Amino acid sequence: NLLSLFNSSMPVDSTGSRTIWRTAYAQYYRGDLTAGYTHRISSKSSIATRFNIGVGYAYGNSKTIPYEKLFYSGGANSMRGWQARSLGPGSAPLDTTFSIANQTGDIKMEFNAEYRFPLFWKLEGALFTDLGNIWNLKNEPGKEQSLFKIGEFYKTLAFNWGTGVRLNFDFLILRLDLGMVAYDPR
Repeated sequence: NLLSLFNSSMPVDSTGSRTIWRTAYAQYYRGDLTAGYTHRISSKSSIATRFNIGVGYAYGNSKTIPYEKLFYSGGANSMRGWQARSLGPGSAPLDTTFSIANQTGDIKMEFNAEYRFPLFWKLEGALFTDLGNIWNLKNEPGKEQSLFKIGEFYKTLAFNWGTGVRLNFDFLILRLDLGMVAYDPR
């Protein structure tokens, strides 16, 4: 924001953005919150829950948030029924212009619940479910399905379930999860 004080003396690029050293500078807000709770059922089994929400908004010199600051969903620490960056935004179809999934958005909301239980030795099992998605704040022509609408976002929440195993060495946990899509909003 300090750079915007000098806008009148900065050059403008072909998109209309002010630049410093021939690079447009970014202006945006971004925040996210993660809350988790683990309820112990017994000394060896538990139910772990996590809620994650995030919002980003570009303003001023920026039309979008920088790519590395956008939200994505899917993957080992997110919606485990989808590969990383392959879910959303909203009910928009998967962008196939890249060989690697690259779905991003301005808003993220996820809820995960996992039942953890012992198997034998240092091997543990887990049953889990994930609910969430990403969305965009700004409406772009042809991309209306990706827009966050307060009264309708619940229709585009994705849902998966699955199972996994954990090898718990106390100082290191190795895990393998298999997630299955239960509801895909596309």
